[in-house]
Amino acid sequence: GASRAALEAQVDGESMDIAFNHQYLLDGLQAVEGNVVIQLQSSLKPGTLRAEEDESFLYLAMPVRLG
Repeated sequence: GASRAALEAQVDGESMDIAFNHQYLLDGLQAVEGNVVIQLQSSLKPGTLRAEEDESFLYLAMPVRLG
């Protein structure tokens, strides 16, 4: 199956198509209180989740290939 979700975000940089296992992203997001900064380089490189207020938190998420 497939699913899409939309959320409000401040975005800097070019747009890209990228996919992650939703459970892995939820695990990372649930570990953070407050705002999260998600950094993406390309659709084939891992993305990072960082807590905006806590510099010691870093979560790495590997994307899945599209198509």
